[in-house]
Amino acid sequence: MACLRQSKMDKPLFRQGYVKRSRCIYIEAFKEIDLARFRAMALERNPQYENLLNAISYRVRISRLELLLAQIEMTMLHLYGGKNGLQEYTYTGLVDVYQNSYYHFMYDFAMAGIPANVQILDDSTMREVMSYNWSGKEFSERIWGHEQETMKQIRKSLEQSFIIGRSIDRTAKEIVKVTDVAYSRAEALVRTEASFFHNLAAQNSYRDAGMEKYEILATLDMRTSDICRYQDGKVYNVKDYKPGTNAPPFHVRCRTTTIPYFDESEYTKGEKRQSMNGLVDSVRMKSGIISISEVIS
Repeated sequence: MACLRQSKMDKPLFRQGYVKRSRCIYIEAFKEIDLARFRAMALERNPQYENLLNAISYRVRISRLELLLAQIEMTMLHLYGGKNGLQEYTYTGLVDVYQNSYYHFMYDFAMAGIPANVQILDDSTMREVMSYNWSGKEFSERIWGHEQETMKQIRKSLEQSFIIGRSIDRTAKEIVKVTDVAYSRAEALVRTEASFFHNLAAQNSYRDAGMEKYEILATLDMRTSDICRYQDGKVYNVKDYKPGTNAPPFHVRCRTTTIPYFDESEYTKGEKRQSMNGLVDSVRMKSGIISISEVIS
């Protein structure tokens, strides 16, 4: 939005009246500016910035629309990949999620008298963990995929504004819609990734404790998805762990987790589950479907 405010202080870029006799006077939007001025706007020495500059360096001059789009893209590159950007901030947060979850599980096993070979989660180990490709793309690729899709939608919105002559206020509102969607998608990505790394830590703790099986434990309430409702209570082999198939996350914003599975009655005797009426021995089923009204998260 800072780029849009800057455009107000310069000559207005968005003006009414770009439609004349059913023909859009598109070329009027392209006021040229020296490439040297554009280069001076680079925020830092970043490979992504250099790629952006090199892509247009063959031209001596660029249009104001192209400049505006380039300014926005440079800002987005900084927000996504710069120091303290989304990628770095989220990476650090997910490392904390994994480490805290893993050590918490191992502590619980120790308190229960279950011997385990605790891993030291140093930088090398965490780099390997964070590169786990569970959905077809590594985490960094998913982050940049969001940036590229958001920039694509912003470009489309700005070009439409130039063509049909939207006011600055209307254009700003259109950009806000795009960024709101981008925020929602980024939030969903982070929540889903956090779920994955929490459950991966659980899986690795089961392995290091010598456990052979785990059980799916869904959060059962009015928002529970069909797949999580179906998976709840199912038991799988630790060696067959596969996120999205027999382990969470099963979908975006998945809240389902896993717990260790024990055959011995000494561990399972007296197990209770939370319900609307307090702790119960099990959840009542109706025709194979959980009665959600009796269950709370």
